[in-house]
Amino acid sequence: MKSLHTLLKVAQRRMDELGIEAAKIQQQVEEHRVRQAAIIAREKQEIAAAAGNPMFASMLPAYRLRVKWQIDEVQQQVKSLDSVLIGIREKLQEAYVEKSKFEQLIEQGDKRATAERAAREQAMLDEVAGWRRDIHRHPELGFDVHRTAALVAEKLRGFGCDE
Repeated sequence: MKSLHTLLKVAQRRMDELGIEAAKIQQQVEEHRVRQAAIIAREKQEIAAAAGNPMFASMLPAYRLRVKWQIDEVQQQVKSLDSVLIGIREKLQEAYVEKSKFEQLIEQGDKRATAERAAREQAMLDEVAGWRRDIHRHPELGFDVHRTAALVAEKLRGFGCDE
């Protein structure tokens, strides 16, 4: 099984990929809107040119119909891209929820590890305090400390120190 940190990185990468994909599609939407604005601007120029020329004025209805079709086509493309964007945003939201779950699990694991470490430290401190109390309950004077030396030697052997 993969570690939670690896899963978190995978979820973050997925979010990054979706964000890049959404940015690319948003760029395409903007390009289509610029194209639509250019079509409309050109139509206005043609209408202005047709106002002074009767021959152009006779072709204007057909031209305007073609412009309407072009604008409709661009709007359909924008609408299609917008629906793709909605899908990507939903996937992005799901990926964010998944990433948040991994972050919470990691945080809970860190808290649990910290609590366990604190409990082990406290147990160790309590054990050392018990040794100190035992030594003080059985005082030895001067350099005649056979019991204390035996206790210390026993504890050191327990820690893996043989000499």
